[in-house]
Amino acid sequence: MTLFFLLVLCSGLFFFIRPLYYDKVYQGVKIADVQIGGLNKEELRKVLDNLEERYRNNTMVFRDKHSEFVVKGSMLELSIDKEEAVDTAWGLGRQGNWYERIIEILESRKKSYTILPQIKYNEVRMSKLIASIKTKTDQKPQNAVLGFSAEVVVAEKEGRIFDDNKFRQEFINAVVRTDTKDRLLPIENVKPEVTRKRLAELGVKELIASYNTYFNENDTNRNTNIKVAAGKINGYLLKPGQAFSFNEIVDGELVLGIGGGVCQVSSTLYNAVLLSGLNVTERSNHSKPLGYIAMGRDATVAYDSLDFKFVNNTGNSLMIVSDIQANKLSIGILGTKGQETMEVSTVVRREIPPEIVTKVEKDMYVGESVVDKKGSPGYEVDCYRIRKQAGNQVSRSCFQNHRNHINVPTI
Repeated sequence: MTLFFLLVLCSGLFFFIRPLYYDKVYQGVKIADVQIGGLNKEELRKVLDNLEERYRNNTMVFRDKHSEFVVKGSMLELSIDKEEAVDTAWGLGRQGNWYERIIEILESRKKSYTILPQIKYNEVRMSKLIASIKTKTDQKPQNAVLGFSAEVVVAEKEGRIFDDNKFRQEFINAVVRTDTKDRLLPIENVKPEVTRKRLAELGVKELIASYNTYFNENDTNRNTNIKVAAGKINGYLLKPGQAFSFNEIVDGELVLGIGGGVCQVSSTLYNAVLLSGLNVTERSNHSKPLGYIAMGRDATVAYDSLDFKFVNNTGNSLMIVSDIQANKLSIGILGTKGQETMEVSTVVRREIPPEIVTKVEKDMYVGESVVDKKGSPGYEVDCYRIRKQAGNQVSRSCFQNHRNHINVPTI
Protein backbone atom coordinates (compact mmCIF):
# COMPACT_ATOMS: atom_id res chain seq x y z
CA MET A 1 0.00 0.00 0.00
CA THR A 2 2.80 2.38 0.91
CA LEU A 3 4.64 1.62 -2.32
CA PHE A 4 1.49 2.23 -4.35
CA PHE A 5 0.92 5.54 -2.62
CA LEU A 6 4.50 6.63 -3.39
CA LEU A 7 4.10 5.69 -7.04
CA VAL A 8 0.91 7.71 -7.32
CA LEU A 9 2.54 10.66 -5.58
CA CYS A 10 5.61 10.58 -7.81
CA SER A 11 3.47 10.30 -10.93
CA GLY A 12 1.38 13.30 -9.87
CA LEU A 13 4.45 15.33 -8.98
CA PHE A 14 6.10 14.50 -12.32
CA PHE A 15 2.95 15.52 -14.20
CA PHE A 16 2.83 18.75 -12.20
CA ILE A 17 6.46 19.86 -12.75
CA ARG A 18 6.90 18.49 -16.28
CA PRO A 19 5.98 21.89 -17.87
CA LEU A 20 8.99 23.42 -16.14
CA TYR A 21 11.23 21.48 -18.53
CA TYR A 22 9.31 22.34 -21.71
CA ASP A 23 11.73 23.35 -24.52
CA LYS A 24 9.29 25.47 -26.53
CA VAL A 25 7.19 28.59 -26.06
CA TYR A 26 4.37 27.87 -23.64
CA GLN A 27 0.80 27.56 -24.92
CA GLY A 28 -1.41 30.64 -24.89
CA VAL A 29 1.38 33.07 -25.81
CA LYS A 30 0.90 35.41 -28.81
CA ILE A 31 3.06 37.99 -30.50
CA ALA A 32 0.65 40.66 -31.69
CA ASP A 33 -2.15 38.57 -33.24
CA VAL A 34 -0.02 35.48 -34.01
CA GLN A 35 -0.15 32.37 -31.79
CA ILE A 36 3.39 31.20 -31.00
CA GLY A 37 2.73 28.53 -28.36
CA GLY A 38 4.61 25.32 -29.11
CA LEU A 39 7.31 26.97 -31.27
CA ASN A 40 11.03 26.67 -30.71
CA LYS A 41 13.33 29.65 -31.05
CA GLU A 42 14.14 29.08 -34.71
CA GLU A 43 10.47 28.76 -35.62
CA LEU A 44 9.74 31.87 -33.54
CA ARG A 45 12.31 33.91 -35.49
CA LYS A 46 10.67 32.88 -38.78
CA VAL A 47 7.31 34.07 -37.44
CA LEU A 48 8.90 37.39 -36.54
CA ASP A 49 10.40 37.69 -40.04
CA ASN A 50 6.95 37.23 -41.56
CA LEU A 51 5.40 39.63 -39.08
CA GLU A 52 8.03 42.28 -39.87
CA GLU A 53 7.33 41.91 -43.60
CA ARG A 54 3.63 42.30 -42.95
CA TYR A 55 4.22 45.44 -40.91
CA ARG A 56 6.42 46.90 -43.64
CA ASN A 57 3.65 46.36 -46.19
CA ASN A 58 0.99 47.70 -43.84
CA THR A 59 -0.67 50.86 -45.20
CA MET A 60 -2.09 53.27 -42.63
CA VAL A 61 -4.31 56.29 -43.18
CA PHE A 62 -4.16 59.27 -40.82
CA ARG A 63 -6.77 61.97 -41.32
CA ASP A 64 -8.60 64.94 -39.89
CA LYS A 65 -11.29 67.22 -41.30
CA HIS A 66 -8.88 68.96 -43.64
CA SER A 67 -6.10 66.51 -44.51
CA GLU A 68 -5.34 62.86 -45.19
CA PHE A 69 -1.94 61.16 -45.13
CA VAL A 70 -1.21 57.63 -46.31
CA VAL A 71 1.81 56.03 -44.63
CA LYS A 72 3.37 52.67 -45.47
CA GLY A 73 5.67 50.93 -43.01
CA SER A 74 8.42 50.54 -45.59
CA MET A 75 8.52 54.34 -46.04
CA LEU A 76 10.06 54.58 -42.58
CA GLU A 77 12.26 51.47 -42.87
CA LEU A 78 10.17 49.84 -40.17
CA SER A 79 11.59 46.82 -38.34
CA ILE A 80 10.94 44.64 -35.28
CA ASP A 81 13.40 44.17 -32.44
CA LYS A 82 13.37 40.41 -32.95
CA GLU A 83 15.80 39.38 -30.23
CA GLU A 84 13.88 41.38 -27.66
CA ALA A 85 10.65 39.66 -28.78
CA VAL A 86 12.29 36.20 -28.63
CA ASP A 87 13.68 36.87 -25.15
CA THR A 88 10.29 38.09 -23.90
CA ALA A 89 8.38 35.13 -25.35
CA TRP A 90 10.94 32.60 -24.15
CA GLY A 91 11.14 34.14 -20.69
CA LEU A 92 7.41 33.69 -20.03
CA GLY A 93 7.06 30.84 -17.49
CA ARG A 94 10.82 30.59 -17.03
CA GLN A 95 11.45 33.26 -14.40
CA GLY A 96 10.96 33.15 -10.63
CA ASN A 97 10.69 30.11 -8.37
CA TRP A 98 9.01 26.88 -9.49
CA TYR A 99 5.64 27.85 -7.98
CA GLU A 100 5.60 31.26 -9.67
CA ARG A 101 6.54 29.64 -12.95
CA ILE A 102 3.77 27.07 -12.74
CA ILE A 103 1.19 29.76 -11.99
CA GLU A 104 2.34 31.87 -14.96
CA ILE A 105 2.26 28.88 -17.31
CA LEU A 106 -1.26 27.93 -16.24
CA GLU A 107 -2.47 31.54 -16.49
CA SER A 108 -1.15 31.90 -20.06
CA ARG A 109 -3.03 28.72 -21.07
CA LYS A 110 -6.23 29.96 -19.49
CA LYS A 111 -6.24 33.65 -20.45
CA SER A 112 -3.52 33.86 -23.11
CA TYR A 113 -0.65 36.33 -23.01
CA THR A 114 -0.02 38.85 -25.80
CA ILE A 115 3.41 40.33 -26.51
CA LEU A 116 3.54 43.57 -28.48
CA PRO A 117 6.84 43.60 -30.37
CA GLN A 118 9.14 46.58 -30.10
CA ILE A 119 8.81 48.58 -33.34
CA LYS A 120 11.77 50.52 -34.68
CA TYR A 121 11.86 53.04 -37.54
CA ASN A 122 14.25 55.44 -39.26
CA GLU A 123 14.11 58.61 -37.16
CA VAL A 124 15.34 60.83 -40.00
CA ARG A 125 12.52 59.65 -42.25
CA MET A 126 10.00 59.97 -39.43
CA SER A 127 11.10 63.56 -38.79
CA LYS A 128 10.74 64.39 -42.48
CA LEU A 129 7.26 62.84 -42.54
CA ILE A 130 6.22 64.85 -39.47
CA ALA A 131 7.61 68.06 -40.98
CA SER A 132 5.61 67.38 -44.15
CA ILE A 133 2.43 66.82 -42.16
CA LYS A 134 2.95 69.95 -40.07
CA THR A 135 3.16 72.15 -43.15
CA LYS A 136 -0.45 71.19 -43.93
CA THR A 137 -1.89 70.93 -40.42
CA ASP A 138 -0.25 73.59 -38.26
CA GLN A 139 -1.79 77.04 -38.15
CA LYS A 140 -0.80 79.81 -35.79
CA PRO A 141 -3.67 81.29 -33.79
CA GLN A 142 -4.83 84.64 -35.14
CA ASN A 143 -5.11 87.43 -32.60
CA ALA A 144 -7.85 90.01 -32.98
CA VAL A 145 -6.59 93.18 -34.69
CA LEU A 146 -8.35 96.52 -34.49
CA GLY A 147 -8.53 99.38 -36.96
CA PHE A 148 -7.93 103.07 -36.37
CA SER A 149 -11.47 103.50 -35.05
CA ALA A 150 -11.00 100.52 -32.67
CA GLU A 151 -13.24 98.41 -34.89
CA VAL A 152 -12.37 94.76 -35.47
CA VAL A 153 -10.60 94.39 -38.82
CA VAL A 154 -9.24 90.91 -38.15
CA ALA A 155 -11.28 88.59 -35.92
CA GLU A 156 -9.54 86.20 -33.57
CA LYS A 157 -9.20 82.61 -34.78
CA GLU A 158 -8.05 79.43 -33.11
CA GLY A 159 -4.85 77.83 -34.34
CA ARG A 160 -3.90 74.16 -34.71
CA ILE A 161 -0.75 72.34 -33.69
CA PHE A 162 0.31 68.81 -34.62
CA ASP A 163 1.53 66.69 -31.68
CA ASP A 164 4.76 64.98 -32.80
CA ASN A 165 5.06 62.61 -29.84
CA LYS A 166 1.46 61.45 -29.97
CA PHE A 167 1.80 60.76 -33.68
CA ARG A 168 4.82 58.54 -33.10
CA GLN A 169 2.81 56.48 -30.62
CA GLU A 170 -0.25 56.43 -32.86
CA PHE A 171 1.93 55.21 -35.71
CA ILE A 172 3.19 52.29 -33.59
CA ASN A 173 -0.37 51.47 -32.53
CA ALA A 174 -1.56 51.53 -36.11
CA VAL A 175 1.25 49.21 -37.20
CA VAL A 176 0.74 46.63 -34.46
CA ARG A 177 -3.03 46.66 -34.13
CA THR A 178 -5.17 45.68 -37.11
CA ASP A 179 -8.53 46.69 -35.64
CA THR A 180 -8.72 49.87 -37.72
CA LYS A 181 -6.91 51.34 -40.70
CA ASP A 182 -7.92 54.99 -40.42
CA ARG A 183 -6.74 57.01 -37.43
CA LEU A 184 -7.21 60.60 -36.45
CA LEU A 185 -4.22 62.92 -36.66
CA PRO A 186 -3.23 64.11 -33.17
CA ILE A 187 -4.02 67.81 -33.53
CA GLU A 188 -4.77 70.22 -30.72
CA ASN A 189 -6.54 73.55 -31.02
CA VAL A 190 -4.64 76.59 -29.75
CA LYS A 191 -6.61 79.57 -28.52
CA PRO A 192 -5.44 83.08 -29.51
CA GLU A 193 -3.93 85.24 -26.79
CA VAL A 194 -5.81 88.35 -27.91
CA THR A 195 -9.57 88.48 -28.46
CA ARG A 196 -11.85 91.46 -28.98
CA LYS A 197 -13.32 90.95 -25.52
CA ARG A 198 -9.86 90.72 -23.99
CA LEU A 199 -8.76 93.92 -25.72
CA ALA A 200 -11.70 95.80 -24.21
CA GLU A 201 -10.79 94.42 -20.78
CA LEU A 202 -7.20 95.60 -21.27
CA GLY A 203 -8.32 99.13 -22.13
CA VAL A 204 -7.60 99.00 -25.86
CA LYS A 205 -10.71 100.80 -27.01
CA GLU A 206 -9.87 104.02 -28.88
CA LEU A 207 -7.26 105.82 -30.97
CA ILE A 208 -4.85 107.85 -28.83
CA ALA A 209 -2.76 109.27 -31.67
CA SER A 210 -1.68 108.56 -35.23
CA TYR A 211 0.72 109.90 -37.84
CA ASN A 212 0.84 109.80 -41.64
CA THR A 213 3.72 109.91 -44.11
CA TYR A 214 3.72 109.60 -47.91
CA PHE A 215 5.88 107.69 -50.38
CA ASN A 216 6.44 107.29 -54.11
CA GLU A 217 4.14 104.55 -55.38
CA ASN A 218 6.45 103.81 -58.31
CA ASP A 219 9.41 102.67 -56.18
CA THR A 220 8.44 98.99 -56.10
CA ASN A 221 11.23 97.54 -53.92
CA ARG A 222 11.04 100.31 -51.34
CA ASN A 223 7.26 100.09 -51.20
CA THR A 224 7.42 96.33 -50.64
CA ASN A 225 9.63 96.88 -47.60
CA ILE A 226 7.25 99.53 -46.28
CA LYS A 227 4.28 97.19 -46.60
CA VAL A 228 6.04 94.22 -45.02
CA ALA A 229 7.51 96.22 -42.11
CA ALA A 230 4.19 97.97 -41.46
CA GLY A 231 2.45 94.60 -41.50
CA LYS A 232 4.85 93.18 -38.92
CA ILE A 233 4.01 95.84 -36.33
CA ASN A 234 0.28 95.91 -37.12
CA GLY A 235 -1.74 94.47 -34.22
CA TYR A 236 1.26 94.34 -31.87
CA LEU A 237 0.05 94.43 -28.24
CA LEU A 238 2.06 96.19 -25.54
CA LYS A 239 1.26 95.53 -21.90
CA PRO A 240 1.78 98.26 -19.25
CA GLY A 241 5.51 98.72 -18.63
CA GLN A 242 6.50 96.60 -21.63
CA ALA A 243 9.35 97.78 -23.86
CA PHE A 244 9.10 97.78 -27.64
CA SER A 245 12.07 97.16 -29.95
CA PHE A 246 11.52 97.89 -33.63
CA ASN A 247 14.37 95.62 -34.74
CA GLU A 248 13.09 92.68 -32.70
CA ILE A 249 9.68 92.88 -34.36
CA VAL A 250 10.92 93.50 -37.91
CA ASP A 251 13.76 90.99 -37.15
CA GLY A 252 16.22 92.11 -39.82
CA GLU A 253 14.57 90.33 -42.74
CA LEU A 254 14.27 93.49 -44.81
CA VAL A 255 16.73 95.91 -46.37
CA LEU A 256 17.28 98.61 -43.75
CA GLY A 257 18.63 102.09 -44.45
CA ILE A 258 17.64 105.38 -46.01
CA GLY A 259 16.60 103.86 -49.33
CA GLY A 260 15.06 100.69 -47.97
CA GLY A 261 11.70 102.05 -46.81
CA VAL A 262 11.92 100.47 -43.36
CA CYS A 263 13.13 103.73 -41.82
CA GLN A 264 9.96 105.42 -43.05
CA VAL A 265 7.96 102.92 -41.02
CA SER A 266 10.12 103.43 -37.90
CA SER A 267 9.96 107.23 -38.32
CA THR A 268 6.18 107.22 -38.77
CA LEU A 269 5.83 105.04 -35.69
CA TYR A 270 8.18 107.36 -33.78
CA ASN A 271 5.86 110.31 -34.38
CA ALA A 272 2.78 108.33 -33.34
CA VAL A 273 4.66 107.39 -30.16
CA LEU A 274 5.58 111.04 -29.48
CA LEU A 275 1.99 112.15 -29.95
CA SER A 276 0.82 109.39 -27.59
CA GLY A 277 3.07 110.63 -24.77
CA LEU A 278 5.12 107.41 -24.53
CA ASN A 279 8.70 107.29 -23.24
CA VAL A 280 11.29 106.89 -25.99
CA THR A 281 14.36 105.01 -24.72
CA GLU A 282 16.45 104.68 -27.91
CA ARG A 283 16.37 106.61 -31.16
CA SER A 284 18.86 107.95 -33.72
CA ASN A 285 18.38 110.51 -36.49
CA HIS A 286 19.55 110.20 -40.09
CA SER A 287 22.62 112.06 -41.26
CA LYS A 288 20.63 114.29 -43.62
CA PRO A 289 17.06 115.57 -44.02
CA LEU A 290 14.43 113.28 -45.49
CA GLY A 291 11.63 114.15 -47.84
CA TYR A 292 8.88 112.26 -46.04
CA ILE A 293 9.37 113.60 -42.49
CA ALA A 294 10.18 116.91 -40.77
CA MET A 295 13.74 117.44 -39.55
CA GLY A 296 14.28 116.11 -36.05
CA ARG A 297 11.27 113.83 -36.33
CA ASP A 298 12.94 110.79 -37.95
CA ALA A 299 14.14 107.52 -36.40
CA THR A 300 16.72 105.53 -38.34
CA VAL A 301 17.17 101.81 -37.78
CA ALA A 302 19.86 99.34 -38.81
CA TYR A 303 19.66 95.75 -37.69
CA ASP A 304 22.13 94.86 -34.91
CA SER A 305 23.33 98.47 -34.58
CA LEU A 306 20.64 101.18 -34.54
CA ASP A 307 17.26 100.48 -32.99
CA PHE A 308 14.13 102.43 -32.13
CA LYS A 309 12.76 101.60 -28.68
CA PHE A 310 10.06 102.94 -26.40
CA VAL A 311 8.14 101.88 -23.29
CA ASN A 312 4.44 101.71 -22.58
CA ASN A 313 4.38 104.02 -19.58
CA THR A 314 0.58 104.10 -19.40
CA GLY A 315 -1.56 102.09 -17.03
CA ASN A 316 -3.30 100.22 -19.84
CA SER A 317 -2.32 97.97 -22.69
CA LEU A 318 -1.69 99.50 -26.11
CA MET A 319 -1.98 98.20 -29.65
CA ILE A 320 0.00 99.44 -32.62
CA VAL A 321 -2.02 99.59 -35.85
CA SER A 322 -0.88 100.38 -39.37
CA ASP A 323 -2.59 100.96 -42.68
CA ILE A 324 -1.51 101.76 -46.24
CA GLN A 325 -3.85 103.46 -48.68
CA ALA A 326 -2.38 104.39 -52.08
CA ASN A 327 0.84 106.28 -51.21
CA LYS A 328 -0.11 107.07 -47.59
CA LEU A 329 1.34 105.18 -44.61
CA SER A 330 -0.62 105.57 -41.38
CA ILE A 331 0.44 104.28 -37.97
CA GLY A 332 -1.62 104.69 -34.81
CA ILE A 333 -1.56 103.82 -31.12
CA LEU A 334 -4.77 102.40 -29.62
CA GLY A 335 -5.48 102.38 -25.91
CA THR A 336 -7.32 104.53 -23.40
CA LYS A 337 -7.08 108.28 -23.80
CA GLY A 338 -5.95 110.36 -20.85
CA GLN A 339 -6.85 113.98 -20.10
CA GLU A 340 -3.75 115.28 -21.85
CA THR A 341 -3.10 115.66 -25.56
CA MET A 342 0.29 116.01 -27.22
CA GLU A 343 1.71 118.20 -29.93
CA VAL A 344 5.20 118.14 -31.42
CA SER A 345 6.99 121.13 -32.91
CA THR A 346 10.38 121.51 -34.58
CA VAL A 347 12.53 124.64 -34.48
CA VAL A 348 15.47 124.99 -36.87
CA ARG A 349 18.12 126.74 -34.82
CA ARG A 350 20.49 127.41 -37.66
CA GLU A 351 21.47 126.35 -41.12
CA ILE A 352 25.05 125.22 -41.55
CA PRO A 353 26.37 126.16 -45.03
CA PRO A 354 28.28 123.49 -46.89
CA GLU A 355 32.05 123.50 -46.65
CA ILE A 356 33.93 124.28 -49.87
CA VAL A 357 36.58 121.73 -50.75
CA THR A 358 39.09 122.79 -53.40
CA LYS A 359 41.00 120.35 -55.55
CA VAL A 360 43.82 121.28 -57.93
CA GLU A 361 43.54 119.78 -61.41
CA LYS A 362 46.60 119.89 -63.73
CA ASP A 363 44.56 120.22 -66.91
CA MET A 364 42.78 123.46 -65.80
CA TYR A 365 43.94 127.02 -66.44
CA VAL A 366 45.16 129.30 -63.66
CA GLY A 367 42.18 130.99 -61.99
CA GLU A 368 39.68 128.62 -63.58
CA SER A 369 37.22 126.84 -61.23
CA VAL A 370 34.46 124.31 -61.78
CA VAL A 371 31.86 123.00 -59.31
CA ASP A 372 32.26 119.24 -59.54
CA LYS A 373 29.64 118.38 -56.89
CA LYS A 374 27.25 120.83 -55.33
CA GLY A 375 27.01 120.55 -51.56
CA SER A 376 23.99 120.78 -49.28
CA PRO A 377 23.60 122.57 -45.94
CA GLY A 378 23.37 120.94 -42.56
CA TYR A 379 20.97 121.93 -39.76
CA GLU A 380 20.71 122.14 -36.02
CA VAL A 381 17.17 121.59 -34.77
CA ASP A 382 15.29 121.52 -31.50
CA CYS A 383 12.19 119.36 -31.08
CA TYR A 384 9.58 120.02 -28.41
CA ARG A 385 6.75 117.94 -27.02
CA ILE A 386 3.87 120.12 -25.85
CA ARG A 387 1.37 118.78 -23.34
CA LYS A 388 -2.12 120.24 -23.27
CA GLN A 389 -5.21 119.85 -21.14
CA ALA A 390 -8.56 121.16 -22.33
CA GLY A 391 -6.70 122.97 -25.12
CA ASN A 392 -4.37 124.80 -22.74
CA GLN A 393 -0.61 124.25 -22.70
CA VAL A 394 0.56 122.51 -19.54
CA SER A 395 4.23 121.96 -20.37
CA ARG A 396 6.70 122.29 -23.21
CA SER A 397 9.80 120.12 -23.07
CA CYS A 398 12.67 119.78 -25.51
CA PHE A 399 13.29 116.11 -26.20
CA GLN A 400 15.99 116.70 -28.81
CA ASN A 401 18.40 119.56 -29.29
CA HIS A 402 21.55 120.44 -31.20
CA ARG A 403 21.24 117.36 -33.36
CA ASN A 404 23.17 118.01 -36.56
CA HIS A 405 21.89 116.96 -39.95
CA ILE A 406 25.39 116.81 -41.42
CA ASN A 407 26.15 119.14 -44.29
CA VAL A 408 27.60 117.76 -47.52
CA PRO A 409 30.61 119.70 -48.84
CA THR A 410 30.78 121.42 -52.23
CA ILE A 411 33.66 120.04 -54.29
